[in-house]
Amino acid sequence: MLYLFLLFTVSQIGIGLRFWLKGIFEPSQFFLSCMFLLAGVGIYFLQEVQSKKDVQFKSVSDENLWQTRLTERIKTTKKKLTKGHDILFYYNRYYRTLWQRLYVELLNAPDKYIHVTFSNENKQVDWQGFSKFTSSKVHWKITENGQEIAQACYKSSLKDKVNFEERLQLTMAANTYEIMSYKMSNQILIYREGQKIGEGDLSNWVNGHLHFRLHDQQEELLAMAVIVFHYLHKSG
Repeated sequence: MLYLFLLFTVSQIGIGLRFWLKGIFEPSQFFLSCMFLLAGVGIYFLQEVQSKKDVQFKSVSDENLWQTRLTERIKTTKKKLTKGHDILFYYNRYYRTLWQRLYVELLNAPDKYIHVTFSNENKQVDWQGFSKFTSSKVHWKITENGQEIAQACYKSSLKDKVNFEERLQLTMAANTYEIMSYKMSNQILIYREGQKIGEGDLSNWVNGHLHFRLHDQQEELLAMAVIVFHYLHKSG
């Protein structure tokens, strides 16, 4: 959205300078420039509508099904993570610096600089991402109430690119978990040491509805990992 406003501002400055220096004004260029503004306003209202729907999300009836609605991925609005009818966590994206937010919004890159916090009455779990500007590898330090409990890593290797795969690896204590999906697929698969322990479905991603099942003692942390993965996932 911001990049469209930036294009409008830059183009208007260019049109103004051309008229001031050369006395030339072309209505077609002016109206084309205004289209950037109209498109930016349209995207802004669309994002607001989707963000509001994310906040108002209500789960369907299934006691073992984790669910959320995550359509708007750039804003910092709080969303719900539920299991059955119970809201187990509220979560929201945040930015560590103004530069990170401007980068994500100007380039429309929701899969960059992902930091997410999950909270309820008992705890707050932060996923704080670290990555180099030019690197496709991202590391997360995961803390619960300020104490580090796990680490996660996303790396887009050449093999994964060839196979159109995306993988997020989560390490906690002696266990290693992997959340993966194919870029052209609507399915998310969750593994522990090579054994499948859960799966999710993005087939309703147009409606923003993400749901998945998990079978592991660390299902809360894994549910958070699926959310973070969804911020990365290109087809969702």
